[in-house]
Amino acid sequence: MDSMAGKRWQSPSNVEYPRRRFEHFLWALLVLFVSLALGVGAVGFFYAKHEKTSRRRAAAEILGQGLADISARVAGWVESAKMRALKAAEDAGGAATLLESVSSGRVSEVEGRLAAVADAGHFDWAALFDGSGRLSAAGFVRGGLPEIRATPPEHALAAMAAGRTYAVWLPASDGSGELAVQIWCPARSEPEGPTGPAGAIVFGLLAQRRGFPDMACRDVLGAEVEARLCAAAEKGIAMWPAGGMLSRFENAGRMMMESPEGSAQFQIRESDGKVRTFITAWRQALGAEWTVAGSVPADRLEAPLLQTGLVVGSILLVFILSGVLAVLVLAWLRNTEVLERRLAAERERRALADRLEHLMLAATDAIIVSDRDGAIIEANRRAAEMYGRPREDLRRMRADDLFAPESRAEWRARLAECGEGEKGAVFEALHMRADGAAFPVEVSSTRITAGGEQCCFLIIRDLSERKEKEAELLRMSALHAALSRVNQAVVRSRTPMDLFAGAANALAEAGGFSDVWIAASDSGRAPAVQVAAGASARAAQPGADARGLCGLASEAWTAGRPVVSRDLAEDRRVEACAWVRRQSPVRSCAVFPVFVRGRVEGLLAAGSSEKDYFDERKAEMVGIVASNIGVALERMAAERELGRSLEQLRAANALLGAVCGVNHLITHEKDVRIILERACAALAATPVFAAACALVFGSRDRVVIEKYAAGERKLVENLFQGRKPEEADWVGLAADSQDPVEIRAAEPGDAPGCRAYAVAMRAAGRVYGVLIVWLKPSALHEEPLSYFQTVAGDLAFAMYGAQIERERRRAEERSVRESDETRRRNEELERFRRLALGRELRMIEIKRQVNELSRRLGEQPPYPGVLRPDEQGTGGSGNEGKDKNSGC
Repeated sequence: MDSMAGKRWQSPSNVEYPRRRFEHFLWALLVLFVSLALGVGAVGFFYAKHEKTSRRRAAAEILGQGLADISARVAGWVESAKMRALKAAEDAGGAATLLESVSSGRVSEVEGRLAAVADAGHFDWAALFDGSGRLSAAGFVRGGLPEIRATPPEHALAAMAAGRTYAVWLPASDGSGELAVQIWCPARSEPEGPTGPAGAIVFGLLAQRRGFPDMACRDVLGAEVEARLCAAAEKGIAMWPAGGMLSRFENAGRMMMESPEGSAQFQIRESDGKVRTFITAWRQALGAEWTVAGSVPADRLEAPLLQTGLVVGSILLVFILSGVLAVLVLAWLRNTEVLERRLAAERERRALADRLEHLMLAATDAIIVSDRDGAIIEANRRAAEMYGRPREDLRRMRADDLFAPESRAEWRARLAECGEGEKGAVFEALHMRADGAAFPVEVSSTRITAGGEQCCFLIIRDLSERKEKEAELLRMSALHAALSRVNQAVVRSRTPMDLFAGAANALAEAGGFSDVWIAASDSGRAPAVQVAAGASARAAQPGADARGLCGLASEAWTAGRPVVSRDLAEDRRVEACAWVRRQSPVRSCAVFPVFVRGRVEGLLAAGSSEKDYFDERKAEMVGIVASNIGVALERMAAERELGRSLEQLRAANALLGAVCGVNHLITHEKDVRIILERACAALAATPVFAAACALVFGSRDRVVIEKYAAGERKLVENLFQGRKPEEADWVGLAADSQDPVEIRAAEPGDAPGCRAYAVAMRAAGRVYGVLIVWLKPSALHEEPLSYFQTVAGDLAFAMYGAQIERERRRAEERSVRESDETRRRNEELERFRRLALGRELRMIEIKRQVNELSRRLGEQPPYPGVLRPDEQGTGGSGNEGKDKNSGC
């Protein structure tokens, strides 16, 4: 057949047509490659041109967005510096106050205060300028800073005149290239004075040293960006940081000063004569004086396009060369195809035989071929290794001999099915090695035909390792379940005993440990077993010394590290533990220290009935349980401390409320007795004081006003029944002392543990009485006494105010009495004056009548000074008398 096939292949009628068709196909493929290359080249050219313009426009937009972000960050930093400057100026007392101090000659004090507020506000220096812009004082936080300019900028003086805070940006005067920022905080004079500025406090800082925002702009389409702060200067454009490519853009500098924001393309001729194009954008920042600008080289933006063009051109060239090479190679392969086919067929036949042989020898599973009766025909090398028998011995055996007695019945049923032509089956069974040891296997049986005979093809896989891994997986799953239960116990437990019981039961029940016990110490003493589960519940009773149970616990407690024993029967460290050998089924054990705040405060012991149970992973899992127990104990300790802190906070709030209540009472109540009674009641109602009373010194030796809390009457009774040492006058001690005095002789009565304290109620150099409180045992510290002393001072102030009020009333009453006496005297004088006036009028009338009678008698009037009514307008003297009489 092979010779006939060769002849047919060499026949011209069978070769010419396929060859021509193949050549036509190659020419068509070549034309297709050339056309594709030309089309892709044209499209790539126009695409590159369009992409170049698009990338430049996109670069300008992205650059503008980046500069907007930089401007926003710089503005936020400036606003923060302004707020800190205003706060520091307020803390310094204001520019007007400091200028008054400078005018008084206290320049050193002012400079010290300026340095202090500058340091507190995170500034490098602070200076004081008067209204005319003259430097009055300066305070530096540290040395090595640039000098303060004595003449401030004109726009800063204008802002100071307008009374608004202003930020001045100046390059550092020391030429270091740093950017100095001045915050001007002006102050005006008094309202009745002139409206001009009284001066300003100026705070200065160097931007790089005080957290100035990063000027870095995110890369624009993969190209680096140069960002600068620019401002108009006397000699062109001032830039910060100095230098850079932007400093060479003269046209860009003029455009940036003319428009608030924008973008443009600029060209610069390099030193080598090459012209480079830059995409530049700018945006005003910090008002209209500074501009943030950024520039990116255009060639960096177009670099990806050039690379893409080179890659596309290379690919097209490869396509063309590949087409030409394919034509040559296929032409050569056409002549060698027949020979290769023949050689390939022969090699495939030989390779098939070799593969089958290698498959049998190199298979990782045992392969056995048996006849329909179960006699083994062939076995591979893995089968010999698995059963511990040579291959020759296996060929003389039956397949039944490989199965354990309990699995032979199932094997015979499978063999019958295989002989009847049933579908192959997969089942598990127990096989036996040459030494009689049984091991689990998985058997895959299939019927095959070899040499005209039907055979049973068996693939046998050893499951020992997989079964061990499954058992290990089950153990790890149990440990994970136990860890989950322990975590639940950690979250839910509120006491250490509940935590220990939950963790021990979780490890014993869900974790599969036969022996678990947890021990804890108190204040660093020997750990005692708190909870035991499993075998330890019978052997190690709670309360026993954990270090006495076995040497493992002592070593873990002393060294502060986990201790593992893989076989307790051979471990000398547990020889002293008789219960471990006699009663406990534990074969391997591990003891883990429980750390609380970096110190060993307990032990966790877990034991298993399996030998070599604790490998690295299991020990790590149980160690996590011990760590979680330590974390829970730390949490409980923190909760207890937090509870105590909350109790102290509530007590402080109650005391503060009592103080506020006493102040309110003093403001609205004028009766001293009511104030004292209610103040004592407010103190006794707090959770800090058990009772309170007041002794008020009066004109008669002393007047006692007492107030006590409910159920604590005996405290006050014992105090005032004289139960105190004869040699110590605690009232005198309290009156003479500025601090609370403890009354050690006061019996607690029905409030055991209370301690009595007394403090003088002193105001305006006078002691008005003594305030006494009984401090509860739960509040024996200094803070309640300070509140108590404050209340005593407030009560003294109230009694001092009452005294002033009484004196004022007495003065008013005395003034009223004096006014009444003066009025009474004036009324008496008025009454006497009116009586005298009436008597004088009657005498004048009598004299006038006598004059009238004398005239009628033709005699001279004896009283010429008194005229008749018709003579009152003729004479000066008569008129004067008339007027005088009329006035009377």
